[in-house]
Amino acid sequence: MEKCFGYEEHTADVIVVAWGDTLERAFECAAIGVSDIMVDRNTVEAREEKKVVAEGFDLENLLYKWIEELIFLFDSERFLAKEARVFKIKGSEGSYTLDGSYYGESYDPLKHDPRTHVKAVTYSLMKIWRESGIWKVKFTIDI
Repeated sequence: MEKCFGYEEHTADVIVVAWGDTLERAFECAAIGVSDIMVDRNTVEAREEKKVVAEGFDLENLLYKWIEELIFLFDSERFLAKEARVFKIKGSEGSYTLDGSYYGESYDPLKHDPRTHVKAVTYSLMKIWRESGIWKVKFTIDI
C-alpha cells in the first residue's frame, strides 16, 4: 500500500497528517498513522475485526471520535490495529456518522515492537480540507 500519512515536528507531541482521494480514505490513513506511532505495524497481523460506529457534530469531532476509539481499544483491550477501513461517512453539519472497522490483534510483548505510548488525540492544530482533489486531515497526538 502506498504511504498516505506523515508526521510534522512538534516540541512534545506528534502531529499526524494523512490524505486520500476520498474523505473515508483520509480517515483510514489517519488511523494507521496513529497506530504506527504506537507499534511497528509490520509486526501486527490483521487477525481480528473491531467494528466502529462513530458520531460527531462536525467532521473534526468525527475524526476525533474515530481516533479516540483506536486509542481506547488499545488501552482497554490491548488491541493493536494493522489496518483501518472506513466504509462510509455520511451526514451534514450538525450530525455526522462513520461506519468502519479496525483490523489487528491483541498486543503480545514477544511479537510486537512497541514504539510510543499514545495518551490521547487532541483538537490542537486539527484541520480537515480538500486540496487539488485530495482530502487531507491534520491533528495532534498527545504522547
